[in-house]
Amino acid sequence: MNDFSEYKYGRVLRFFDAYYPYDTEDIHYSEVLLSMNNCSSIDELITIRERLKKKIKTIKAEPLSKMPKEIIEESIKFCSIHDTLYTALESNLRSDVNSCYDENVLRLLRETKEITANFCGECFLNLSDCVERSENKVLIINEAKERANIDVSDLLETIAQRYEDFRNHWTKYKGFEIGMNGYDAAKQDVEDDFEYLKQFNWRLLPEEKKEYRVIDREEIKKKEEEEKALRIAQIEKEEKERIREEQKREKERKREKREKIFNITVGVIAMIIIGVLAYYLDNWFFAILIIFLLLKAGLK
Repeated sequence: MNDFSEYKYGRVLRFFDAYYPYDTEDIHYSEVLLSMNNCSSIDELITIRERLKKKIKTIKAEPLSKMPKEIIEESIKFCSIHDTLYTALESNLRSDVNSCYDENVLRLLRETKEITANFCGECFLNLSDCVERSENKVLIINEAKERANIDVSDLLETIAQRYEDFRNHWTKYKGFEIGMNGYDAAKQDVEDDFEYLKQFNWRLLPEEKKEYRVIDREEIKKKEEEEKALRIAQIEKEEKERIREEQKREKERKREKREKIFNITVGVIAMIIIGVLAYYLDNWFFAILIIFLLLKAGLK
C-alpha cells in the first residue's frame, strides 16, 4: 500500500487504496483523485470532485470490516461522537477531496500567465468553501499582490459577504409564495446577490442550476424568448394551416364552378339536340330517349 504522506489529503488516498481490493469497480480512485493535479481548468476539477463524492456515497459496509483497522480509524478520526461510522467516514473523505480540489484551484491561479482581479474572484468563489475567514482567501490575496501588485482583499471580502447574503436571502425567499406582500422584495434581494456572483463565473452543479433557475435573470430571459419563439412558431403554423385550408376550399370552389359550367353546357347542347331530333323525327319522346341513352353511354 502506498503511503501518500506527502499529500495533505493522504488519508483519502490511503482509504481508496485499501478499499480497492474489495471494490467491484475496477477503478483506482486514488489515481482519479491525483489526476486533479493535471487538470487545466476549474470545470475539469469540479467534474472529478463530484465523481469522487458520488463514489464515497456508494461505499459498502462489508469491505470496511475487512480493511486494515488503522485505515478505518484514521478515516473517522476527529469526528463527533454522535456521528455514525458512515457519516464520520463520508464527512472526512469529502473534506479531503475538497482539500485536493482547493489546492488545485490555487495551483491554476499560480500557473495563470496574467493574474486579474476577476480571476482571483472566480477562484475564490469556486473554492469548496467561500467564506470570509478562509486560509485560501489569504493565499489568493498574497498571490495577487506579489505577482500582479493588485489588492483583491476588498473584492474577496465582498464576494464572501454576498455569498453569505445569497444563502440567507435564498432561505428567506423560499418562505414566500407568489402573491404574498414580501415576495417581490425577497426575490429582488436574492436575484441581486445571484447576479453579482455570476459575474465571477460561478460554477453551479446541475441540481443547483435547476433550483436557481427561478431567480436566474439570464435563464428567465432565455425561457421567455423560447416561449415567445414557440408562440410565434405556433402562430406561423396556424397561419400556414389556414392558408392551406383556404387554398383547398378555393380549389374546391373552382372545381364545383367548372362542373356547374360543364353541366350547363351539356344541358344546353342536349336541349339543342333534342330540339333538332324532335324536329326531324317529329317525336319528342323518342328524341329525349335517344339523348338519355347517349348521355348514359357517355358516363360509362
